Amino acid sequence: MAMTKTLSMISRTGRDLQRYNDGCRQVVGCIPYRYRKTSQSSTVQGTQIDDLEFLLISSQKSSRWMFPKGGWETDEALEDAALRETFEESGVIGDVEVQEFLGTWSFKSKSQGTFHEGHMFPLLVTEELDDWPEKTVRKRLWLKFSEAREVCFHSWMKEALDVFASKLTKRNKEEEPQTCPFDELSMFYEEPRINIEANDHLTCEKELRISLVAKPSLGKMSSKAQKMFNEEVGNSHVAPMFGEGRLSRRILDEVGAKNQLNVNKSKDNKVDVKKIRVAESTEKANKPKRPLCAYFIFMEEYKEKHPNNKSVAVVGKAAGEKWKSFSDEEKALYQAKAEEMKAEYLKNMRDYKNKQHAGVVEEEEDDDKSRSEVNDNDEEDEGDD
Repeated sequence: MAMTKTLSMISRTGRDLQRYNDGCRQVVGCIPYRYRKTSQSSTVQGTQIDDLEFLLISSQKSSRWMFPKGGWETDEALEDAALRETFEESGVIGDVEVQEFLGTWSFKSKSQGTFHEGHMFPLLVTEELDDWPEKTVRKRLWLKFSEAREVCFHSWMKEALDVFASKLTKRNKEEEPQTCPFDELSMFYEEPRINIEANDHLTCEKELRISLVAKPSLGKMSSKAQKMFNEEVGNSHVAPMFGEGRLSRRILDEVGAKNQLNVNKSKDNKVDVKKIRVAESTEKANKPKRPLCAYFIFMEEYKEKHPNNKSVAVVGKAAGEKWKSFSDEEKALYQAKAEEMKAEYLKNMRDYKNKQHAGVVEEEEDDDKSRSEVNDNDEEDEGDD
């Protein structure tokens, strides 16, 4: 779907039009990609082919990297929201490949304790703009597949990237070799290098005889990822990947000093910073936590009953289907629990504020925006979308 609307240079803010589904905030995002011909591009029968690159953006408040995403609002279609969010956050426009919809992932924001449903599309970039709404608060970084997967912070976005790689691999088996981006589309192993011996020129149709220097370990691949690799990528091509999770020097340089310790800092400064963080964490621990709504209470109960399933996406989808099948009477039990938790929360908040005014608890200087940056250990802070 091509971008046809007039683009605003001001990002949408607020949650007045935000969509929710059974209490889950609806989020939509894109995996922007492009084919770029370089001097290092692979060749097929002497013809240079295009390398595939993916665009990641930095968080507004931290050094984390991710794909563009944001809230889906009630006055727009899903694909329109994907286009808008991608433009606002990364400054690129292109074609949202609706027919290649990657899926929906359920995830929990630890900063707010709320669940989200993230819908992801591929977006073939046709134009990269010099100016865009969030230029002053975000950086852009074009990376190849293995590098993008290594840098991307969110596990659910990595899963979306894996799904896209699988779709591209299947698509390119039916296309001309000149558009085959196989150099970076294999699911990677945590091994130093893999030797490949080909009996003919590399094409999408011809297989390679692969001999491994060291047998790849599948211990770090989920069963789903391993199955996807075997079915979709197979033995057609396996690219050399990073060993022991190391990034190339170029990526380390571009990601920047925020991801590395400053070796010039004195030991005393490190101790002082640690003490400050401990004090802040202790103070915030005294503040009452926001209560869960009925659906989230059910979600926590469902997770406890299925402890062996560690996949957030699988659990979220299964629990969502179960919740939708409940009658009003069945949901009423969880709604009653939610009301009790809300009443207890309001009481505790009144006590907490009274202690603040009395000087027992120092007034917190951090607002919800900065609190997200401190507490968000898994999913991105709310202000980023």
